[in-house]
Amino acid sequence: MPAQYIAKQLELYKSGQRKNAVMQGMAANLSDSDMKALGSYYFTQRATPNAKALNKELADAGQKIYRMGIPESKVPACSGCHGGAGGGTGTGADADQNDGQAAFNAARKAQATALLGFISTVQTAANDLDVLVIGDLNSYTEEDPIDILRAGGLINLDNDGYSYVFNGQAGSLDHALATPSLAAQIAATSVWHINADEPRILDYNVEFKNTVGCTTSCTSPDYYAARPASRQPLRATALAPSSSASPRPQQAHLLAALL
Repeated sequence: MPAQYIAKQLELYKSGQRKNAVMQGMAANLSDSDMKALGSYYFTQRATPNAKALNKELADAGQKIYRMGIPESKVPACSGCHGGAGGGTGTGADADQNDGQAAFNAARKAQATALLGFISTVQTAANDLDVLVIGDLNSYTEEDPIDILRAGGLINLDNDGYSYVFNGQAGSLDHALATPSLAAQIAATSVWHINADEPRILDYNVEFKNTVGCTTSCTSPDYYAARPASRQPLRATALAPSSSASPRPQQAHLLAALL
């Protein structure tokens, strides 16, 4: 990924705009020149073709899962989305541009532009400027599609949380963005950290839980208690209009489960 992107992420960790205790600790004492140097260093690193695995048995198992999945647990093959060589299945403008945003970024940018047009249609049809876009937008906060939505006037209601953890790295693929008229009515938002931070053994899938050879009724129900989804819900507090019966604004709570 580009050196500038790496340096920017370190800057965001240092400032606290990106939240991850491990990364924030690492970035805390880095100077601007340190971050640029690290970005340049990692940008120049390249995978070594046909490198010898430290654990051949583990590497073989990983390769099998990548190409074939785990049929007995209904885990699909990674190559179905990422391609046989791991570069994604996009072509042309949708191929991985090596800018840290992976494949199909062109399609996601086009979808973001189309969404802005749809919002305008909804506002006209409903005669109401208040619109909330919420859910899994399949783009991290600093990627192009979210930049397009912000440039189109939408306001991100949560700028300092994360909704997803993958391989120890935290970010937000799930977003709540509002038109300015609606954003002005939101008193507070917060991410409810009840899913992504829990270990996978507690989620709704059966990886790491099934007895070998078992296909049904293989796990304890207790293992499903703490992680009903892989993403965090977002809580937003909206100020309801005053009424003659209740002269003070009343808080109405909106809970959107971002699954």
